Amino acid sequence: MLKVGALILLTQLAVFAQSAGHSPCNQPLGNVNTYAAVYFASKSFDQLSKFDMVILDPASYDSSDLSKLKSKGCIPIAYMNVGEVETYRSYFNMVDTSMIISPDPNWRDRYYVEMCDPLWTKIVTKERVPDVLRRGFCGVFVDFAGILKEYPDMDSCAVTLVRQIRRAIGKGYLILDGAGPIMDKVGGNVDAIAEEGLMGYYDFNSDSYLVRNDSLEDHESQSLLAMAKKFKELS
Repeated sequence: MLKVGALILLTQLAVFAQSAGHSPCNQPLGNVNTYAAVYFASKSFDQLSKFDMVILDPASYDSSDLSKLKSKGCIPIAYMNVGEVETYRSYFNMVDTSMIISPDPNWRDRYYVEMCDPLWTKIVTKERVPDVLRRGFCGVFVDFAGILKEYPDMDSCAVTLVRQIRRAIGKGYLILDGAGPIMDKVGGNVDAIAEEGLMGYYDFNSDSYLVRNDSLEDHESQSLLAMAKKFKELS
């Protein structure tokens, strides 16, 4: 399961890394050639450590797990959804219902959140980020979970939150998923960007990941190239 899941998730993302400075893990992202996003629990460390970098759900791994990966030269990055409240997370008891905007129509137990809410900022930057760094993750993979498409007026809130996450992470790595709408304003604050759905996608009807049979449209390719160029200029 790990091999299939990791490879499918791996092909969904395109990461454009700028040269990284000093990191607690002492491995520049510019040297990353292989990586995988593994959002389910797995203790197959021999499989995981084959990648230069792995993006993991922090709820499934403890400090000893991360030490095993780092001893093999693998960079563990914590997945973090900052665009939604997830009711199954340990921080949920700190959430005030007033910050919840609407349910995510595709995912159970997930609700779009008011990213400008001071309490949400505190939960993310004072609780969640310090927790994953303390446990040994090398940085954070920030997912907006589609909120910037559903609520475009949330862009400024996303920019502010990213900058505050940057301060909370310090020298740790900050990777943004789906950062296109706010690239101009946050590109210089992050170490890498990611884009989903290039070679695979999640099909909600079949509840499974599928490989794209079609090639990227010209406008999609041009958009990605432009985003990569812009990111390089901002680095």
